[in-house]
Amino acid sequence: MKKIKLSWAQRVTVLLAAICVTLVAVTAHSTAGRQDWLLQVEGVPISREMYSFFLAQALVDAERDDNGVPLDMRALRDDVMARAAAFVAVNSELHNMGITVNAITTEQGVRRATALWRVYGNYYTAMGVSLEALAMAEINLAARDQLFRALYDTGGMRAVEEESIESYFYGNFVAFDGMRLFFTVMEEDGTERRMSQTERGVLLDTMRAMLVEINREDAPSIYDIVQEEQFADALNDATPAVFMIQRDVDLPAAEFEQVRALSPDRFAVLELEDGLIVARGVNMRVRREYTYDEESGEESYEYVSRKEEFFYFYRAYSLRSMMNNAFEADLVELFAAFRADENVAAVESLLEDWDFGWGFRGNS
Repeated sequence: MKKIKLSWAQRVTVLLAAICVTLVAVTAHSTAGRQDWLLQVEGVPISREMYSFFLAQALVDAERDDNGVPLDMRALRDDVMARAAAFVAVNSELHNMGITVNAITTEQGVRRATALWRVYGNYYTAMGVSLEALAMAEINLAARDQLFRALYDTGGMRAVEEESIESYFYGNFVAFDGMRLFFTVMEEDGTERRMSQTERGVLLDTMRAMLVEINREDAPSIYDIVQEEQFADALNDATPAVFMIQRDVDLPAAEFEQVRALSPDRFAVLELEDGLIVARGVNMRVRREYTYDEESGEESYEYVSRKEEFFYFYRAYSLRSMMNNAFEADLVELFAAFRADENVAAVESLLEDWDFGWGFRGNS
């Protein structure tokens, strides 16, 4: 029989069905023998594959000797148990809230897993972790976003008022229309270096000269001006666009306020710590639209909301930024309520077979 070779996209579709079955097998109560599970979290068994996945994660954070052997095996095993408890806790909390992990969450997790498998498949295989097990872990990670929304989004148990989300967005994000240039120079070998004070001065003078051209009443489009020879080299292929920046993430608060103060009517040059911004401000709340009535010949302007363009596009990110610390605290409290018990003999047997420099002996 000819073997059918599946594309990655097709494999994702097949996995969606396979994982539904596997999830039941991994998280259901089991009456099987001692070697079928290595941990139980509140009675929910954790299989050898899932234990191996959590072990591989814990090893990344563990202090190890020159041979890769953890310095504190008890701490390593406790870390694995904590990761397993978190895995079960998220699924359990969603179940208790009457929420099913939806198709979007599942697909996100599966696609992330298949992408990781393409690059690190040999590593996971050596660790005793299958693609299906990796996908379950990634689905669980994606399900945390579902839990976050169930708590804080509209209709959630601790829903944040829409006005508060809007207030956060407009207070912590600002947009500008123009270019951001950095005080760096690309060398011929592909490396970057900081500009000298002289080079910075030349760039600033060039941008100020360009600014005069851009702000002329009869000026052509900025897109035409930036292509003029005297400016193009200094811009180093930078082109005008609308940029969104976040306070204390993209710029410190003081420089953020300088950008917020930009007029939407004229371009200006801002000299910042790491570069220049050549731009005009953007009103993220409304835009003025010109209308002309052909019958009456009357011209008029009206203001149109830009929520769809800005606020709604960044709403989910804003909510997450607002409530992430609270969510992390909630997760710590949730995870602490779940107890994991080791199948000591099975765990010690697995660790005896483990080559801490790579994975299971004989699988490398």
